[in-house]
Amino acid sequence: MKYILTILSFVFSVCIYSQGQVLYITPTHISEHITSIKNRKTILQFWNPNCKEVKDILKEYKAAEAAHKDTDFYFIAITSKDTLITNAITQSNYPYQLYVADAAVNPDLYKRMASFCKKMCALLHIKESEFLTLCLDRNDKVTYIGDAVYTDIEKVLSAN
Repeated sequence: MKYILTILSFVFSVCIYSQGQVLYITPTHISEHITSIKNRKTILQFWNPNCKEVKDILKEYKAAEAAHKDTDFYFIAITSKDTLITNAITQSNYPYQLYVADAAVNPDLYKRMASFCKKMCALLHIKESEFLTLCLDRNDKVTYIGDAVYTDIEKVLSAN
C-alpha cells in the first residue's frame, strides 16, 4: 500500500510540475508584476506554438533567458491548445515559464493578440500599437515596440 501511495504521489507531483510551466496570463497580470518588481528589464513576445519552427523558437527563448538573468520574459502563446505547448516543452527540454494569452482578454482566438496589445498599451500608458515584441528598460520605459520575431530577441536586448 505504501508503495502504491508513493507512486501516486510521484505521478501527482510530476503532473503538477508540468502544468506549472504553462500559465494563462492577462495584460493586468503583467502590468502588476512590472510595477511590483523594480530594476528589471521586461520582454514580452507573442508566438505561435502551432508552427514548424517551434523547436527553433524555444531554443532562442532558452538562450535569451539563460543569458539575461536580469530580464523578465513573457513568451506568450496565442493558442487554445495547451498540449501544443506542453509537447514543445517536453520535446525541447524547456526549463523556463511559458504563458498563454488568457481567453478572458478576448474569447476570439484570432483577435486575442490585438486585444492583448491594446490593453497592455493602455496599462503602460503608451500609444496604442499592435506588436509582436515589447521591451521595457529597468525604469519601465519602452525601448522597443514592433514586429521583432524570436530570432531578433538578442538584438532587441542588446539595444538596451
